[in-house]
Amino acid sequence: FLKILWDEGFISGYRISTQNDNKIEIFLKYTRTGKPVINSLKSLSKPGQRLYYSAKQIWKLDSSKTFIIFSTDKGLKTVNQCKKEKVGGEPLVVIN
Repeated sequence: FLKILWDEGFISGYRISTQNDNKIEIFLKYTRTGKPVINSLKSLSKPGQRLYYSAKQIWKLDSSKTFIIFSTDKGLKTVNQCKKEKVGGEPLVVIN
């Protein structure tokens, strides 16, 4: 998950604490004007209400306005990677 955020330019870095393996520090990225790159982070699929998008449904999503991370049978993928590989999956997070 953090590697995807790093690759897409949403965070400037992250590190795992040397004292506590359960603690991860995430360094958020900001624009030149000081505004955060991530305005909102919303979880879509919940344990009581699972969502699933087929490859055809993913093609209908506008990836220019929102950034969605999907859990697929091939691992975590962005909406653009799902379109390219023609796979569906469960939407985990929407980032604006």
